[in-house]
Amino acid sequence: MNNNYINFFFILCCFTFFGFNVTAQSNFVIVVLDDQGWTGTSVQMDASLLDSKSDYYITSELESLASKGMTFSRGYAPAPKCSPSRNSILIGKTPARTNFTNTDNVIATGKILIEPTIITVLDGNEVTYAEWLKSIGMNYRTAHFGKWHQGNTSDSSPANNGFDFTDGSTSNGDGSQGGTVQADPKKIFELTTKSIEFIQNAVNDGVPFALQLSHYAVHSDIEARQETIDLYNDEAQRPIGTRHDNVEYAAMTEDTDDGLGLLLDEITNLGLDSNTYVIFVSDNGGQMNFTDNSPLSFGKTFIKEGGIRVPFIVKGPNIIQDSRNSEVIVGYDLFPTIAELTGSTTALPENLDGQSIVPLLTGSSFSRTNPIYFHSPHYDNNPNKKPRSALVSGNYKLMVEYETGEILLHDLSSDIGENIDLSGSQSTLARTLTIKLRDYLKEVNASMPKLDPTHSSFSGSGSDVDGDGLDDEWELKELLSYAFDANDDPDNDSFTNLEELINGTDPYVNEDALNMESLFNETSIKIYPNPAEKYFKIDISKNLDVSKISNVKIYNSTARLIYKNNTFEENLNIKNLSSGVYFIKIILGDQQVVKKIIIK
Repeated sequence: MNNNYINFFFILCCFTFFGFNVTAQSNFVIVVLDDQGWTGTSVQMDASLLDSKSDYYITSELESLASKGMTFSRGYAPAPKCSPSRNSILIGKTPARTNFTNTDNVIATGKILIEPTIITVLDGNEVTYAEWLKSIGMNYRTAHFGKWHQGNTSDSSPANNGFDFTDGSTSNGDGSQGGTVQADPKKIFELTTKSIEFIQNAVNDGVPFALQLSHYAVHSDIEARQETIDLYNDEAQRPIGTRHDNVEYAAMTEDTDDGLGLLLDEITNLGLDSNTYVIFVSDNGGQMNFTDNSPLSFGKTFIKEGGIRVPFIVKGPNIIQDSRNSEVIVGYDLFPTIAELTGSTTALPENLDGQSIVPLLTGSSFSRTNPIYFHSPHYDNNPNKKPRSALVSGNYKLMVEYETGEILLHDLSSDIGENIDLSGSQSTLARTLTIKLRDYLKEVNASMPKLDPTHSSFSGSGSDVDGDGLDDEWELKELLSYAFDANDDPDNDSFTNLEELINGTDPYVNEDALNMESLFNETSIKIYPNPAEKYFKIDISKNLDVSKISNVKIYNSTARLIYKNNTFEENLNIKNLSSGVYFIKIILGDQQVVKKIIIK
C-alpha cells in the first residue's frame, strides 16, 4: 500500500473518538466494483480451478478479505451491464421484472430483431434496501458514494431513495478525469475518504450504518497512479501473465485494491469487525477489450458466464473465516439477506426475487427456491452480442437465443466455458427448464424483442412477419422464436403449434387428458344452445361464485385437451372447432364440473 496514503489515513484516524461504545446492531458495507471480472483479481474464486484467478493482477487486500470471510465461486451479477445490475441490487428484483434491462434505449438498426423500449431510471415507487432500513425503527444511517447510474431525475436520485449521504446522481463520466496517469485514479481515494468519514461519524453518533461504495473502477477509461504503473512495468516485480498483460489496467486494479485496504483497516481500527458485514461484488463481468475472462466465455454485455459470473465475497460476524461456498447466489439476494441480518421483523416489499443467503453464511442448510433468471433482449457493439434470456438452476444453465430460436443447455459443473450443448442428449431437462424460463418471463411481463418486418430475412407481413403461420408476438413469448412453424409440435401431443395457438393450450406441455370417470357431474351450470354452431352460453346459478372460476377447458371425444381459457367468459366462441361430441370442464374453486356438448 502506498506510504503517503497510509500517512494521510493515520492522521485521519486520530480524529476518531477512541474508546467509544460501538452499537451492537449490524452494520453493512457493500463495495460494488465496475466491470470487475471473475478472473480479474488475485483471489482464486474456485478452489478447484487454478485459472479462476488472474496470473498478473495483484489484489492482496481482497485476498485478505477472502481469508477472513466466505468466497462464493458461483456468485452472479443480476445483469451483464452496469445500471440494470445496480438497480437489481438496490431493490432485490430481477431486471426482467422491472423492465430495466439495459443502460439506454438506443435501438440497433439493420438487425433481425427490434429491441424493446425499456426503463432506464430507478422507479421512485420501488423500495430500495436503504429505504427499508430507514423504515424499521433501528435508526440506520445510510450512504451511497460513487457511481449511481440510475438516472438523473429527482425521483431516481439516491437522496430520494433512502440514502442520507450521497454524492448525487453520478454516472461513468464523473469518475473519468482525462488521461491515464492520475494522482487519484477513478477517484478511488476520494470515495474511500468519504466512506471512512461517514463510518467514523456514525460510530461517534452511536448509530448503525449501511454504506454502499460503488467504485468507478475498473471501468474504462483506464486510470492509474504512476508509481503503480511503474511496478507493472518492472517484470521482476510484476511478471507478465499468459492471460493478462495490460500494464495500465493491472495498475488500476491494484490501486482500487489499495483503496479497499484503507477502508477495511479503518473498520478494524474502529472495533467494528464484530458487528459489520462487508460485501464485495461486481456489477458485471470484465470488459473484453481490456481483460480476459477465460475460462469463462465472453464478458460484459453477454449473459454468457464471462458477463455475469463475478467476484462475490462476504465477511462478517459468525461467518467462517477463509471459507468457500459453491451455491448459486446473485446480486438481488442482497436485499433480503441484509434484512434478515438486521433481525427486524418488518415486512419486505412485495415480489422480491432475491432469497436470503444467511443460512449459507452461518453454515445452515440452504435450498434455492427458484432458479436465477437473466433477461437481456438487446444488441450491443459486439456483433456476437444478441438478444438472449437464460436461467441457472443447480449445475445447469439454459439459454434461449431469440434470433435463431436455439435453446442451449450446459452443465456448468463440467463445462464452465459453455462449449458443450446438452439440449439434445438431455431434452427432457432442456424442455423443463425452458418452460420455467418461459413461465417466469410471462409472469413478470418481461419486455420482448420483435421481428423486424423490414429485414431481408422475412417475407411475411402483419402479425406474421416470418411467414410461418404463427403470430410473432405469441411465438416469442412462448420462446418458440421462428425456429418453429405452424405445423411443428414441440410437445408431441398431436397438436400443431397453430392448433395450440387457436386453442389457447401450451405448445411445450402435453397436458393431461380428461378423467373420463368425471364426465356427467350434476351442477347448477347450464350450457346452451346445445348442440351449437358458433358459440355456447354458460349460465351460472346465482348460488355459485363466478369469480372463483379459474379455468374452462374443452376436450374431444378421445378425452384430449383441445381448448383452454384461464378466464371465465359467458359466451364461449367455438367457431374454430369442427363438428362432433366434446366435453367441457369448468374449474370452480376446488371443484370441477364436466358437461357433454355437441358442435354442429
